[in-house]
Amino acid sequence: ESLLNFEGFDFDASDFLAEYSISSDAMLNTIVDEYSLRNFIQGVAYRAYMVEEAEKAGIVDQPLVKESIDETWYHYLAGVVMSQLEESISNTPAELFEVFEKESENFYKPLEINVQRIVLKDEQTAQLVKRKLTEGEDFTQLVLDYSSNNEDRFVDGEQGFKSVKDYGYIGTSLANLEVGEVSEIFEYSDQEYHIYKCLGLIEARALNFNEAKDQVNNFLTEKKLQQLREQTIRQVKEKHDAVVDIEKLNEVTIQI
Repeated sequence: ESLLNFEGFDFDASDFLAEYSISSDAMLNTIVDEYSLRNFIQGVAYRAYMVEEAEKAGIVDQPLVKESIDETWYHYLAGVVMSQLEESISNTPAELFEVFEKESENFYKPLEINVQRIVLKDEQTAQLVKRKLTEGEDFTQLVLDYSSNNEDRFVDGEQGFKSVKDYGYIGTSLANLEVGEVSEIFEYSDQEYHIYKCLGLIEARALNFNEAKDQVNNFLTEKKLQQLREQTIRQVKEKHDAVVDIEKLNEVTIQI
């Protein structure tokens, strides 16, 4: 089935599956309802269209583009090497317990919060809803009347207990809410605004060894992986007689 057509460019279901398979988790996580799915399809279709037009224009033969392709390939190879190094790592129970004893303050269950939310498509509506909440109108009724997220309507906007870390940059603000308190308006993304009400809190606490075992294993694996990475780089440099010119490196300007 054709999903989109533009001046002879046809984007069908098989094209969508191909684009979906190469999309990042961050992009995929934006899909929460029919509206966001439509935006996602339009976005990946436009990406496919741009690539097709660029290839027709001969952009792949441009030196800078070739360099970019090579760099992408080298990054991919580096990722493969890191994956192989990580697979070679194993941690004994004794090692895990020793790390837990030394680093116990790093292993804890973070604060969890249960909230209701109202998702709105524009700032003007968000301001209207916030004003109604200030005037004492019922949060649940405003979810049903105004939320653009259809899934939220089925559960009155309630999200259930989640770590505040799951809420990204707004997590700190949500963590400071008292039970029953309503948040400020958050600009969650372009043309999407959120308002939250705190329903409950479960305070953070330290984990015992059995609870923290997976975290400890990940912590130790990452530490060993960095050591293996540095060791591998040294070995490769020695094998190929490579050197790092620190003076030239210091002259490089990096902009992020």
